[in-house]
Amino acid sequence: MLMRVFMNALRSLLNSIDWLNNWTGKITSWLVLILTLMMASEVMMRYLFNAPTKWSYDVSWMMLAAFTALGLGHVLLRDENIRVDIIYSNLTPRTRFAIDTILTLVLLFPVAIILAWSSIDHTVYAWKVDEIGSRGYWMPPMFPVRLVVTIGIVLMAVQSISYFHRNLLALLKKGK
Repeated sequence: MLMRVFMNALRSLLNSIDWLNNWTGKITSWLVLILTLMMASEVMMRYLFNAPTKWSYDVSWMMLAAFTALGLGHVLLRDENIRVDIIYSNLTPRTRFAIDTILTLVLLFPVAIILAWSSIDHTVYAWKVDEIGSRGYWMPPMFPVRLVVTIGIVLMAVQSISYFHRNLLALLKKGK
């Protein structure tokens, strides 16, 4: 009875993580369109009107960082991460689940923890010292973009738990 309650709670938590990363990925995908339109308008301003903006470079790399980081969990949820398909596609489903389960434990969890910890540290630092960007002319505050990147990495880290659970269940189910 207690195990059933625990499993239901775990399943509910993992479904919530999946829902959140799915929602975040869909919303984030619109940033690509916004970035494309923004860069197209910058090209027009620069070459047609000879009036480039000072903020476009900074905003473009911040948006790229944001949608890259926020998309990590969504990619993992949809299992669209990069693999050497010439090898992976020729394996049996059971072998694929075994490889995914083992590599999640050995590589994904440690990397996700290190990235999340480091990202949180950088975000706190940016907030404490009022860090500003120095790549372009605008010099925007760095805290907002560092916070968004941290949120994306944390979403990927928690999605890795759901990813591991799905692969482990599939591996165990195939074994029966």
